[in-house]
Amino acid sequence: MRVLVTGGTGYIGSKLTDLLKKQHDVSTLGVEKGVDIKADVTDFDAIKKSVKGYDAVCHLVALIGTRESIERPMDFFRVNSLGTLNVLEAARRNGIKKLILASSVIVYGEPERLPMDETHPVRPNNPYGYSKWVAEEFCRSYSESYGINTVIARIGHLYGPGQTNLFFPTLISQANKDKIVLRNLDFKLDYIFIDDVVAALAKCVAYDKSDTFNIGSGKSYSGRQIVDALSKILNKKLNVEVTNPMKEGETLLDISKARRLLGWEPKIGLEEGLKKMLVSTSP
Repeated sequence: MRVLVTGGTGYIGSKLTDLLKKQHDVSTLGVEKGVDIKADVTDFDAIKKSVKGYDAVCHLVALIGTRESIERPMDFFRVNSLGTLNVLEAARRNGIKKLILASSVIVYGEPERLPMDETHPVRPNNPYGYSKWVAEEFCRSYSESYGINTVIARIGHLYGPGQTNLFFPTLISQANKDKIVLRNLDFKLDYIFIDDVVAALAKCVAYDKSDTFNIGSGKSYSGRQIVDALSKILNKKLNVEVTNPMKEGETLLDISKARRLLGWEPKIGLEEGLKKMLVSTSP
């Protein structure tokens, strides 16, 4: 199968490309250095010319971050929503019948029930979440109207080696300096390790229907639990300062559908994932 990965040199894309190359003929597209095809997803004419001859597209190009989206909403809708529409329309015009969209748990907004399965109400509460939800709706429209198999992967809170300026790498950096500053110790989120995400996306490529899947660990962890796990691994007491506390809450994904239909199972637990990150950051 010939597969095109948009954002193929990004954090998820580079690892997914390496995995897919074991079974498929894979090319990458984006605006970064190192891609096979240089094209901007917001430029429809460029995208239309670039996606010819492929059997499937894994669409990973996106802007991420809730705070950033509040400051730059138009950029987020342009890239995440319009960019997805451009890729879908280019696929339609070139006869491509499969597209995998990397979406986000953020589309659910405030949980109504836990764990959240794929039928949980979608109520985003920031431009990032809305931009991904609109992208999902474009996928569903093209599936129903044009018969393109669109597989939507709602990914939990991602972590892993190589990340920068996000919660886990910041926490590890602070732990190495013996003092951790957190806004809240008790807010719980469903964290998923990068290798498990990539394995799930590869399963989505092989899936032959349009569908939506939660891709998470199926477990939620608080800041307190993560600090305790780090303390255990490092074998030292960590001093913690809580500042500007957030309201308590929890995000927990029901991943039973992905287990059942994709044959996928997360394999990296929190402690093992933290160890892998620590090894990658050690001198």
